[in-house]
Amino acid sequence: MGKKILGRTGMQIYLAILFSVIGPLIVMLVNKGFDLDMSKLQKAIIAFTVTSASILFLFPRVFKIPFGKKAIWEWLRSVGVFVPSGVVKQIFLGILLGVVSLTGMYFGSHFTGKFEFNWSNLSLGHFVFSLTPGIWEEIMFRGVLMIILIRHYRSISKAFWLQTVIFALCHITGFTPEALFEVISVFIIGITFSFVALRTRALIAGIVYHYIHDAFLFLVQNPNGEYFGYADNATFYIFLWTAMLVNLMLVVVFTKNMGVKSPLSPYEFDGIVDSFKFFEPSPKQTNRAN
Repeated sequence: MGKKILGRTGMQIYLAILFSVIGPLIVMLVNKGFDLDMSKLQKAIIAFTVTSASILFLFPRVFKIPFGKKAIWEWLRSVGVFVPSGVVKQIFLGILLGVVSLTGMYFGSHFTGKFEFNWSNLSLGHFVFSLTPGIWEEIMFRGVLMIILIRHYRSISKAFWLQTVIFALCHITGFTPEALFEVISVFIIGITFSFVALRTRALIAGIVYHYIHDAFLFLVQNPNGEYFGYADNATFYIFLWTAMLVNLMLVVVFTKNMGVKSPLSPYEFDGIVDSFKFFEPSPKQTNRAN
């Protein structure tokens, strides 16, 4: 991908990835180390608090990533967290994308023949837990990491794809065919997360989308998320990936025709202009011989 990522840039990337999961990681280590009996809700609250406090304390003023030393609110705005014009439309887009994603998962689960709709699969603990990936994965991957890579490569296109690959690789759980399906799926979902951020020029819609997708995940999956064999996995993921395709089209429609786009982009700085085109028709050539 062009320039090698070494030295300071490599350390910045490592810190962005590490701190996106710092809260859950610390909770897991403390829980195992002291053999504590914490509820899922308690773990979720601690994880979100630790992640939020760590990032907001360290990145703007200690690590000074990605734009040097800044006040917290200035830092948040610089990485895409602000109230853009048309914020209601952005929130609505995020909700719609989440609903489409969950609908695809529901049909994929339903057609495996093993799906059981059960409201008890939802819990307050999981709703709170989902705040951490919903908010902080978007800020750290689509915000901080994306900007680090844009500054390194001076290319929004390279940053888009490399950040999405890194996001997928961070979700590896094993090396079985099922785990491979999952990583590919996370990569495809990551494309939609990244596309939302790039085209809306803010992180609000993506945060809402990511949170809804994660918070209601267990409501639309087979019991315990179990998909055995090629048929089960193919059925589930075909429907999910089709939903992602629909989401890409929705983002294009909303940003092109409904004004769901911030006037300023966190990805345009130091003379770098967003010329990245993905899932959008190229302008038609109209040159004709006279």
